[in-house]
Amino acid sequence: MFNQKFATGPSHLSLAIYSSEGNWIKEHPIGGLPNAEKTAWKNNFRSYFRKLILQKKDIHTCILSSEHLSARRTNATELKHLLKTCFNEFTIIIYLKPQSTLCVSRYSTQIKAKRDEDDFFNEKYIAHFYNYSNALRQWIDNFGKENIKIRILDDSPNGIENVTEDFSDLVGIKSLNFPNLDRRENQSFDAGSLDLLLLLNKLVNKEQLDYPKKLKQKITNTIAKLPTGDRKWPAKQEAIEFDLKFSDDNQYLADLFFDGRVLFQVDYNRYPDEATPISDPEVLFEKLSVITPQISTAAKVSGYEQEWHEIHKALEKNIRTLAV
Repeated sequence: MFNQKFATGPSHLSLAIYSSEGNWIKEHPIGGLPNAEKTAWKNNFRSYFRKLILQKKDIHTCILSSEHLSARRTNATELKHLLKTCFNEFTIIIYLKPQSTLCVSRYSTQIKAKRDEDDFFNEKYIAHFYNYSNALRQWIDNFGKENIKIRILDDSPNGIENVTEDFSDLVGIKSLNFPNLDRRENQSFDAGSLDLLLLLNKLVNKEQLDYPKKLKQKITNTIAKLPTGDRKWPAKQEAIEFDLKFSDDNQYLADLFFDGRVLFQVDYNRYPDEATPISDPEVLFEKLSVITPQISTAAKVSGYEQEWHEIHKALEKNIRTLAV
């Protein structure tokens, strides 16, 4: 129903922006508009949304899916007011995974997004991203506990193996026949690729190098296509201690939705005793040498040849510094 682009009409991002407490996606058309124009945009979106939904007379179920609706800035009350103009019944389906597991995945995502933090378990994100009961409270208050289904992604023997199949079963769809469904997308980078990208992010942010968005995307996409090796892991004890921070919070949800059983089962044996060290300079140089021809060609075509030259030169210098 909703296209994936930053459109002025309905899109999954427009829906999230409409339901947010702030303009947190700068690339969206609403970003930076004066308040009067923002109000006009929201009114237009509301009208367009209702028209789009209500013209489908033969549809009895509508699925609205956007990762941005789970963001900490989402205002569930605002979303409910919009949806009540079109729908009589609601079901909120939420997938949760152990906080340590989410944290490892999110670390990789953050590095891809140009962050330059070394710490897997950054304390400043705890309340916003990992305290699930806080995140769910407004959904419970607005839509009712009886209309919320929580699905658990953990290491239990009977755990969910395929989210797509599980979701299709829940909503009563016989089969979600997406093309290339078996092909994994957005996979986590291996340790060497993450370290190379982290080094690049630190370099760009510290020295304030000119780093055009198209060049950044090309570098990230090229690194993503490299052969993968061992992943980057925090230490086992770090992961255990991080999850312990949420034991009371998780038990509250377990009591509320699962009759008090343990919310997550985690196999901590996947984590090494010691955190993965930074990759050897030889590994970083090898990865850099593989991606350089493709990036150089793309930068030349896009007019970012000078910016790439400066970044490449500084990156080589920083890798050599690691070798000292």
